Amino acid sequence: MRQLRKNKQKLYYALADGDQVPVYKYDDEGNLIYQEVDGESVPKDTGVWETPYKDPVVFYGNINTGNVGYTVARAYGISSGNFDAVLCMRKGEIPLEVTSLIWYDREPTYRTDGKVDPKSANYSVRRIPPCLDEICYLLRKVDSNAQDED
Repeated sequence: MRQLRKNKQKLYYALADGDQVPVYKYDDEGNLIYQEVDGESVPKDTGVWETPYKDPVVFYGNINTGNVGYTVARAYGISSGNFDAVLCMRKGEIPLEVTSLIWYDREPTYRTDGKVDPKSANYSVRRIPPCLDEICYLLRKVDSNAQDED
């Protein structure tokens, strides 16, 4: 299926950048909090692990955030309850992979440590069904309301 340029919208994507890393605690001024362990000063972690992401990249794609249910689910043989949007692109146009983040109708934001904030994304890629000419990435909403534990 051809992708019409007029149907494409400005989006951003970010690829995962390595394995999961611990999330550290910061004070109100953005300084890392340290603790004493076996006579050594080490950063205090929250017990939460997260995937770091590379800087977001601008691209243009055809995203459907409306009722993506039955037709798409039937084409790929999956439950329509497992995803919230579909992003269709020409095969090989962008290097998305499962866990990549997508920003739609918003700009990516950065945390105080200079890294991209994964919670600022709208969607993450959940599944990439095999296709010949076109890829329709199945997307799931990112839980932007998740709170880090203190």
